[in-house]
Amino acid sequence: IKTRESGHIQDVELNLDHIEGLGSFVEMEVMTNDVEKGRRHLRSIAVSLGIPDSQVVTVGYVQLVEDKM
Repeated sequence: IKTRESGHIQDVELNLDHIEGLGSFVEMEVMTNDVEKGRRHLRSIAVSLGIPDSQVVTVGYVQLVEDKM
């Protein structure tokens, strides 16, 4: 079961997800034609939210569930 709250910071869409059995996650998305610039921007938002690099997950929830099994 997944619950979600959504919002925005600047031009970044944020989704605060809680996945039963996995935990809580912040999903961030920015629309850009410059992938590297977008990654830097998302990283700066993550830093401002206090999210350390060690907590960044780049795979989807399905993969996390499969890895947990």
